[in-house]
This record gives sequence, C-alpha cells and structure tokens, in this order.
Amino acid sequence: AVASAHEAGIVHRSLGRNSFILSSVGQDKREATSPYAVVIPRLRVILSDWGFSATLQEAVQEKELGVRSKLFGIPAVDSYENQRSNDDRIDVAAGQFAMAEDLNALGFVYLGLLFATLANPATLSAPMPPTDDDSWQRLFSDIFNKDMGAFRDYCTNEDVWDEVVDLLDREEGAGWNLLGELLLARERLGEAFTEDEEMQFGSAKDLLEHPFFKVKI
Repeated sequence: AVASAHEAGIVHRSLGRNSFILSSVGQDKREATSPYAVVIPRLRVILSDWGFSATLQEAVQEKELGVRSKLFGIPAVDSYENQRSNDDRIDVAAGQFAMAEDLNALGFVYLGLLFATLANPATLSAPMPPTDDDSWQRLFSDIFNKDMGAFRDYCTNEDVWDEVVDLLDREEGAGWNLLGELLLARERLGEAFTEDEEMQFGSAKDLLEHPFFKVKI
C-alpha cells in the first residue's frame, strides 16, 4: 500500500498501527463469516488516515520537512545552501527524504505488529514488555542509539519474544536487515548525500522484494 502511494508520488506522513485495516471486502458475502472460514488470499490490507498526506512536490516545499532533513545532512529545498550551490541532488534528496520518513514510521508499525502478535503468552516470570510506538522509539533511538545489534540483544533477552527473534534471525538475519532498512532509511539517505555518494534509496517498492518476505514460517 505504501509502495503504491510512493509510486504515485504521494507521501502519507502519519503512518501508525491504526493506519492499516485488514478488510474482508474481497470475500464472497454468501460465504460463512466465521474467522475459520476466511479465505486468506481474499483479504485486503487497506491504508487509511490520509488527512496529512501530500504529493511529493507539495511535501518538499514545506519548511518543516526542510528543518527535519537538515538534521540528517540534507539542506532544505529553499535554503541558502541550495541557492548558493545549485545542487540538483538537493531536490531529489528532499523527495526521497519525504518517502524515507514514511519508511521510518512503517518500521515502527512493523515492530509493533511482530512483537505484539507473535509473542509467546506472557507469564508472571516473563511479562510482556511495552510494545507501543513511543516505547519502541525510545528504546531504539534513545537507549540503543539506533544500534540494531544492541537492539536485537535486548529483544533476545525477553523470553516472550523468543519466536519473534528466531523468525527475524532466519536467512542470516533477514528480518533485522529489513527493520534496519526501514528504521534507518533517513540516516542512510543522509549519509549518502553528505558523503557525495550515489543515493541508492531503498524505496518501499524495492523492499517488497526483500529476502525476509520469502522466509517460510
């Protein structure tokens, strides 16, 4: 859903767990409605909450985006640095940064879904740690300083997440790699820009081909 929006030149800008709805609109209404009768291939994921969305052209012109992108080394489109340097890469990087913000938000959605829905049942000796978006962001960004290895070690130490960690570890850690592509999309784009490297931006469409989605559960 996010890939389709980005391909159409639209950024969502307010992705969260409540933005995704699992719909049975594809089901034949004459069929049984029991959860046990659901035909999985007919289910549809619907992306909602488009109130803050914008086209890429609109997004890159907003000052707020420029303020945030500068934190990652990418000047704002209308900045003095851009006017002085006349660097065509700034316009491209600004659009990619707007999409990278969506990917970063999607990463935290994915974290929440994985660690909340696939966790083992909590017990008194192994309670469920917080899995809300604010807790994930504080853990990943503030406590572990965006270090995916340290973050994985934390998750490994929680018994309720044994099966989730095992899933993410498969295919040489493909799941952790995917989370890194999402959660660190802004950082990697900024590093490529500041180091004057070719900006190989991992778009949402590209990530659909990620090896993790081929892992057998």
